Amino acid sequence: MGGKGERLAQCSHVSVTTYKAIPMQVDGEPCLLAPSHISLSFHSKVPMLKREKKIACTPNLIRRNTRADKKDSQVQSTSLIVQLPVIVVGRHDYDTYKDAIERLKDTAFEIGVITLESESDLDVARVQIQKLLDDHPCLPYEPGKEWRFLDYVTNAEEGTFRVSRAQERAQSVSDICNPDECLLILDDAFPSITSRSAAIGSDLVFAPPVGAPQPPHSLIQRRISETLRIVLSSEAQETHL
Repeated sequence: MGGKGERLAQCSHVSVTTYKAIPMQVDGEPCLLAPSHISLSFHSKVPMLKREKKIACTPNLIRRNTRADKKDSQVQSTSLIVQLPVIVVGRHDYDTYKDAIERLKDTAFEIGVITLESESDLDVARVQIQKLLDDHPCLPYEPGKEWRFLDYVTNAEEGTFRVSRAQERAQSVSDICNPDECLLILDDAFPSITSRSAAIGSDLVFAPPVGAPQPPHSLIQRRISETLRIVLSSEAQETHL
């Protein structure tokens, strides 16, 4: 497709009849293809799943998609039903690790699992996720409704990106995540795991019981270091207590 035009279907064989000359290129040279009957076949004969890409970029296309909803609902869906864990990250951790998805996942908190089709629109997933947030018995923060989806597959080499609310009807779940892993959301109200780890490490104080014999200072430091080692998620350094 080259990112242009409208996807009709995905198949292994198609016959196309043209009634006018079509500009095209052959070996890089421009030419005109006369009216023809064209037969296209893929080398691989493996059956393919039909996937219609929704690109509601114009008002006319939006209305056409709306009118086609009833007709499409009568066709059996070929999308897979998946159980997808949903994890939430905070703003500070996202800004710090948006270019390292595995480290970003380490700072996340799992809020539950949703069940839906992998080709479901994001606005469908939003309803289920919001219910998880509202019904969760022990969230470490007060969730709101201004959270955003994070896309970590479209430009994986460049990092993780937020999905705008306006694009949630035009993108599916499988467009922004790996259905075999998790669905990632960003909530500014979620506390930073990295910041909390640093605060906990700075507040820890170790004192021996009153009346206990005092070993040498160097021995105390070595034992404490062996007892507790808090590693902050950082590219450059580790903090040892």
